[in-house]
Amino acid sequence: MVKVRLYGSLKEALGRSEVDVKVGTVKELLDNLSELSPELRALIERGDFIVLVNDRPLPTSRFSEALGEGDVVDIMPVVSGGLRPLVGSTVGGRPGRSAEP
Repeated sequence: MVKVRLYGSLKEALGRSEVDVKVGTVKELLDNLSELSPELRALIERGDFIVLVNDRPLPTSRFSEALGEGDVVDIMPVVSGGLRPLVGSTVGGRPGRSAEP
């Protein structure tokens, strides 16, 4: 069995954070997860996530490589962005800067 841990919107779409599955590759794993929830299928099809196998990033080019018994696969959405605080606001107890570059 492979332990799969989901995070963020992926976790919310499945309704739980962990699942144990019997699969041979990450590609098979993603196909199986897609069958569990239409919302999860949509997120997987978008491809905005990263995969770690045993705490190491796995590029999409290696999704067809074999998983081993007891492997742990983490799947998490890509997070990016941020906004500089506006003048007069405080974030973390510090006064904000101008939103202008």
